[in-house]
Amino acid sequence: MRSALLSALLISTLARAADPEPSPLHFTASLDDGLKVESTDGNYGVQLGALMWGRFDAAVAGTVVKDQFLVPLMRPALRAHFVRPWINVFAQAELAGTPKLLDLELDVHPIPEIGLKLGQLVTPFSRAYLTPIPKLQFGGFTIANDVFRMNRDTGVLAYGTALNNRLEYFAGVFNGNGIDVATNDNPQLMYAGRLAGTLFGTAPNPKAHVRYEETAALTGAAPATLMVGIDGYVDRLSTTGQADQLKRAASVDAAFLYRRLFAQAEGYLQGVELVGSPTQTRFGADAQVGFFVWPSTLELAGRFSWVRLDASDASAWLVQGEGQLGWYVAGNHLKAIARYVLTDAGSAQRGYAAGITHGVFVQLQAWL
Repeated sequence: MRSALLSALLISTLARAADPEPSPLHFTASLDDGLKVESTDGNYGVQLGALMWGRFDAAVAGTVVKDQFLVPLMRPALRAHFVRPWINVFAQAELAGTPKLLDLELDVHPIPEIGLKLGQLVTPFSRAYLTPIPKLQFGGFTIANDVFRMNRDTGVLAYGTALNNRLEYFAGVFNGNGIDVATNDNPQLMYAGRLAGTLFGTAPNPKAHVRYEETAALTGAAPATLMVGIDGYVDRLSTTGQADQLKRAASVDAAFLYRRLFAQAEGYLQGVELVGSPTQTRFGADAQVGFFVWPSTLELAGRFSWVRLDASDASAWLVQGEGQLGWYVAGNHLKAIARYVLTDAGSAQRGYAAGITHGVFVQLQAWL
């Protein structure tokens, strides 16, 4: 009897050794998810990623005005969720040039219809600006977008989707001082909002970290899809020793996707007023189109942008045309772009000399 009990105990011990308890954590490493560790129940997880650009940039305006190699962007990022999969933290820094914090946000999104973000985050103005940097078709924004958007800021943002994810909204209140400014410079706040929807086709994925993408034609499988949006903001900014500046802006946008084709356009209108002075009116637009001549690998694209910086000044304008060849070695995770840029300025504006400037731009993107 004792021998039988000892034998049973030995067999049980060997069985437990051969079949250990499952680990409470799950580790993965992939191009899409970066380095990721998650609890088996899915309630806790941490994900590490990084984005880097290497670039050659040259410009000629009569003579060579720019000729350089640089690393303009190097961004490590951390995403984490805790207690529930829909309670998230996102942090991202910029290490190229002067290091700075870009994003630090708490995101609570229990159901598609209602979500709330708190912290320093991207303000909801412009479809292009809300698109993740690695998923931009041209690896950068247009001159018009640079003029009108408000960049990152500290505040709170409510957002969500409705009608089976075909309608989306954003409504935010921010300090209005811009990135990495912890306090507000006056009692006024910036108010920003966006309303967008998918008129036909496939709506963006509501579970994605950010919904928009300019490179969805990589898959070549999308049905004809049309997305539109409108947005705007109002902000009063104080400058030491000067009158308050009041900015009001609105934009409209549309994006069309069909298999290997992607096209997008935005229009902008802005009023800038030193309080007590006449309003300076600005307006502009941009449009872009790309087609994968070699599915999922080689894309030809073109882009046009135009901005009038002051409606009362006939010379305060910029026009830019761009032609680009994109080579997607491993989708957006490893891609190279070569671009020709022609800029025409009515007068010296925003770093461009009056007249025509020719530019050449070659960039490599690595993203994990």
